[in-house]
Amino acid sequence: MPEEIKAPIFSYEQIRLAADAFLTSYHPSRKLPIPIEEIIELHLAIHIVPLPGLQETFGIEAFTTSDRKEIYIDNFVYKRRYRRYRFSLAHEVGHITLHQDLYDAARFRSVRDWKRFITEFPGDEYGWFEYQAYSFAGLVLVPGGELEVHAEQAARTAVRHRIDLYDDLAWEYIADYISDAFEVSKEVIERRLKHDGIRNVSWLQSRGLVG
Repeated sequence: MPEEIKAPIFSYEQIRLAADAFLTSYHPSRKLPIPIEEIIELHLAIHIVPLPGLQETFGIEAFTTSDRKEIYIDNFVYKRRYRRYRFSLAHEVGHITLHQDLYDAARFRSVRDWKRFITEFPGDEYGWFEYQAYSFAGLVLVPGGELEVHAEQAARTAVRHRIDLYDDLAWEYIADYISDAFEVSKEVIERRLKHDGIRNVSWLQSRGLVG
């Protein structure tokens, strides 16, 4: 293990391209919701292992072994928080896709090994490492084109009901409503709407949703 671990530098656009390539390889139809569990087990041949007390004892929801053959997931999240479970799986796939070199350089199979691995990150590096995986997860589970279609449909319905699209509350409702199609949380949709510039004045005007 190197004395100081450096996370690779990826822009958000580079992460988007990696997520698009992942979907093209493993789910080219992009039919919703993205079957992340099926992709992991059938296409990537990675075993998903529910582990009781993972979050309570170690403060983490999931981790992937360094040989990338197993993803351990907190058993409560696995059984009771389905959308969080899906996002955690996609997050781990983000690490597998973006951080292969770091995993190859490490040697961990247990949760204690994983905790030791992440504690060796300098603070800023670990934050960047996690941000990249979070971004990848959102981009895989909520592909840009499909998000625009659902957001526009919901926005047009809002306009027909004379709801002000300049009102933040309207977009909270829209995010909550379309989250069902993607099987993610409302918060994931809200972050993706902001990153993609959907709901910005220019986006709304380009679709004739506002004057």
